[in-house]
Amino acid sequence: MLVILCSEEHDDNDAFCRETLTDVELLDFLHQKQVICWAGNVRYTEAFQVSNTLQATTYPFLAIIALQQTNGTSKMSVIDRMEGPLSAPSIMRRFDSVIARIGHSLDHLRAERAQRETERRLRQEQDQAYRESLNADQRKQELLQKKKEAALKARQAKQDLARKRRQYIQYLCQHALKQDIAPDQKATRISFRLANGDRVIRQFSGDATLVSLYEYIEAYSHMDSMASDEPMSLPEDYQHQYKFTMHSPFPKTVYLPDPNKKIIDEKGLWPSATLIVDTNEDEEEEEEEESHDEDVD
Repeated sequence: MLVILCSEEHDDNDAFCRETLTDVELLDFLHQKQVICWAGNVRYTEAFQVSNTLQATTYPFLAIIALQQTNGTSKMSVIDRMEGPLSAPSIMRRFDSVIARIGHSLDHLRAERAQRETERRLRQEQDQAYRESLNADQRKQELLQKKKEAALKARQAKQDLARKRRQYIQYLCQHALKQDIAPDQKATRISFRLANGDRVIRQFSGDATLVSLYEYIEAYSHMDSMASDEPMSLPEDYQHQYKFTMHSPFPKTVYLPDPNKKIIDEKGLWPSATLIVDTNEDEEEEEEEESHDEDVD
C-alpha cells in the first residue's frame, strides 16, 4: 500500500501532484505491482490524522506500508518513508528496493491468504452442496409425502364410492324388486336375457321410466350377494353408474337409463319386449376390485 500526503503550504506540492503523480510509467508500475494507493491533503481532518500517525513533517510525504509477520502475528507496518519532492523513477526504484527486501515475506503471506481463500471457498462450496442436497432430500420427502397423501385420498374416495354403490344396490334390492302395478294400470311385459344366460320376465308400468328397467336388473343381479335385512336409505351425494346396457335383439335399439323417458312412449318396449343385457367386462373387473378393497378395509 502507498500512502501519499500533500500540503498546499509547501512549494513543491503543485508540481508533484501535476507531474509525478500523473506519470504514465509510475501509474503502470503501481498497477502491475498491484499497489493500493491512498492520497489526502493534510488540510482535511482524515489526512491530517494519518499524517500525525505516520509522523510526517515534510511534504510531499510517501509511505510504503505492507503486511508483516512478527512473532506469529501479521500486522500492517511502514516499510519505507519518502519525504520531499521525488521523481517518478526514484519512487519506482524505492519500491523495487522494498520488494527485494520483503518480497519473499509478501509472497509467503500472499500464499497463506490464497490458501485461506481456497479453504474458505471450498467450505462455502461444500456448505452449498450440503444445503442443496438437504433441500433436494426435503423436496423429495415432501413429494413422496404428497404422493402418499394423494394415494390415500384416492383410495379413501374409491372405498367411499364402493360403499355408496353397495348401499345404493342394497336399497334397490329392497325396493326395485317389488311388483307395484295396480290391476287397472297399463303394463308391459319385458323379458330380459342376462349375460350369464338367465332369462327374467317382469311387468313394468307404462308410466315407469327407462331407469326402472336398469334398477330392476341391478337389484336382480345382486339380490343374493347384497340383500340386507336392515332397512337401507339412498346414499347422499351419489350418482349411480350402471355397468351394463340394454338393447333389443333386432333391429338393435339401445335403451339407456333415461329418467325422462317413459316406457309407454317407447314403441319397442310396448306392449312387450325382449331386451338383451350386455355387461362391460372391464367394469366387471373394476367391481371385483372395489369389493376386494372393501373386504381389506
